[in-house]
Amino acid sequence: CAEHRKTIMAWDAAFRSWQAEFNAQVLQPKGIFCKSQSLCWVTRGPKGEKQRHYHRWIAFAFSADAVGNLMHQPHLMGDIESGCCGGPNEFECCMHP
Repeated sequence: CAEHRKTIMAWDAAFRSWQAEFNAQVLQPKGIFCKSQSLCWVTRGPKGEKQRHYHRWIAFAFSADAVGNLMHQPHLMGDIESGCCGGPNEFECCMHP
């Protein structure tokens, strides 16, 4: 779990960096903003085991009002795990791993 957490957090840092640079250098001068978002929901298997399902996307806002709205929306929605057993704390991520 610890090695998995390290890999996930390194990817998250790189993705955040790309996203910040893309917004600053390409989109914001045009009045556009993007943000990574994801939704995780849970179903239960035949023995009651937790099964996580994901939708991941990059949202774009094209007007000043939409940019303000998107900036205040969360990156993660739905089921968010807090990093039990040394795994990644998803509350620190910009997208479900």
